Amino acid sequence: MIPSDPNSILLLLAGALLVAELIVVTTRFPVAGIWLVAAGAIANSYDLSSITTLSGVRIAPLDIVAIVLSGSALAEWVRSRRSPRGAALLCLIAVAIARGIAAFELQPAVNAGREVLYFCAALCFTSAFQKRISLAAFTTAMQAASSVIMLIAFASIASHGLGSYAE
Repeated sequence: MIPSDPNSILLLLAGALLVAELIVVTTRFPVAGIWLVAAGAIANSYDLSSITTLSGVRIAPLDIVAIVLSGSALAEWVRSRRSPRGAALLCLIAVAIARGIAAFELQPAVNAGREVLYFCAALCFTSAFQKRISLAAFTTAMQAASSVIMLIAFASIASHGLGSYAE
């Protein structure tokens, strides 16, 4: 599961440090989580599979965003000593993915659980930080992030066209 190539190990460690730093940043500044989701959505639209695989499983940018949001939510629950309402949901997803790995191997289990993990990570993040994010700040950040994503989508459509399934 862990690569034996020294360069791959170094990249794995650098990625783990980056994820840890993003967890710290989104815990201190929760609105940054919204921008992280926007950046992940933009990066997810490009094919990065040649550089983001671990043991044959493609790691999408939104996978990293989900891990960061879940880690930030867990850190906030520990810091505030509040009831972790969404932690049980994350645990159930982890158990379901672990059972899928035991039954179907790593790649099919991770692929099947991806979308549910994305949804639950965002749900846990917003439930953990609901007391610290004002509605005005959340709305402003969401509108700005949505505007950025739409501008990039429109630029992509203008340069590449809509395409079709027949191509």
